[in-house]
Amino acid sequence: MTTAVERLLDRACSAYYKGEPLMTDAQFDSLADKYNYQKIGSTVLEPWSPTVTHVFKMYSLSKVYDDEEYNIYYPEDHWVKTPKLDGAAVEVTYIDGHLAVAATRGDGVKGQDITEKMLLLVPDLIPVEGNTQIVGEVVVVDKNIENSRNYASGALNLKDIEEFKTRIPNLVFIAYNYQNTKETDRVTYIDSMDWIFSFGFNVATKVLKGHTYPTDGEVFRLDSNEEFYKLGFTSKFPRGAYARKQSNAVEIEETELLEVIWQVGPSGKVTPVAIFEEVVIDDAKITRASLHNPGFIEDMDLDVGDTILVTRAGGVIPRILGKV
Repeated sequence: MTTAVERLLDRACSAYYKGEPLMTDAQFDSLADKYNYQKIGSTVLEPWSPTVTHVFKMYSLSKVYDDEEYNIYYPEDHWVKTPKLDGAAVEVTYIDGHLAVAATRGDGVKGQDITEKMLLLVPDLIPVEGNTQIVGEVVVVDKNIENSRNYASGALNLKDIEEFKTRIPNLVFIAYNYQNTKETDRVTYIDSMDWIFSFGFNVATKVLKGHTYPTDGEVFRLDSNEEFYKLGFTSKFPRGAYARKQSNAVEIEETELLEVIWQVGPSGKVTPVAIFEEVVIDDAKITRASLHNPGFIEDMDLDVGDTILVTRAGGVIPRILGKV
């Protein structure tokens, strides 16, 4: 029994006793028998865990800058190019066609449970058997919204579903990957995306020029699914896809300075450290950065509650550039 199936059938039980069934009795009985579900007839749901284990691991993309070559060569016509969407990565899992659970990427193995919110952004039913994972990005539609990635991520982290509903007009889920435990007929990536597009999903391969979605480079993915999976994966990245970015591109995010703490280093030196609202830069979650010394704080005129600019020096070390 997988967690996703349990959650789907728990939700189906609850909906049934509210008079709002998610599926027919025959569908419920079939799933319950197939997965040996033991809570039939229960009207009480156990609290959902804040984290979810992904059916398939969610990977990041290796980054290649415009003055570099990717280390795996295939002819140009073997690659499909799509925009690198700049939002919050999400996976949605379906069990025999029923939306079971949705989660943020998290560490790639487990992510935060956001099922209730994603039910408002994606189809509840798709015509597919087996365990299906659809991965994509929740992005902002309105180009006038600043800090669009933070806006999307912040919306998914909201505890109040009613407040989330007020943000729905500004959000869209765009799928860019599909995996299924049974279905193997999709020969190409484009075919896979066209197929889930027919279910009612927005897909990356159909994002047209002139769109207003925030982007951060381009993604190149082998069109042949056989070639893609034959290359395999590193611990973090698929080898058959990569992101291309401008060599002078530096990610800078705005966030709120929450507090300043004092940290004692191995040598006994005491250093001020800024703690701020989480930002994601180059796929890394960042919540703190060194302030070096009291003079650094005075020079930047930093106070708790300020909106600050954060980057990663050399693409690695968190650094505060100043305040807005």
